[in-house]
Amino acid sequence: MFLNLPKGISGTCSGLARIGAVVTPYLAQVGTEFSAYLSFSIYGVVGLTASMLALLLPFDTRGRAMADSAH
Repeated sequence: MFLNLPKGISGTCSGLARIGAVVTPYLAQVGTEFSAYLSFSIYGVVGLTASMLALLLPFDTRGRAMADSAH
């Protein structure tokens, strides 16, 4: 049972993943035409940003009382 906010966020993440799946081949093809360092740098920055944002996720809630609302 999840609160409504995490359900909405998971839908947003799913949509962004689909956009990323469409953009990635284009970025790889066009980026390597200009510079291989450009495309590798973009992938690296996106990967590092995602890993830093993952650190902001809450810890495991096993054994804790769950709130009834997000307020």
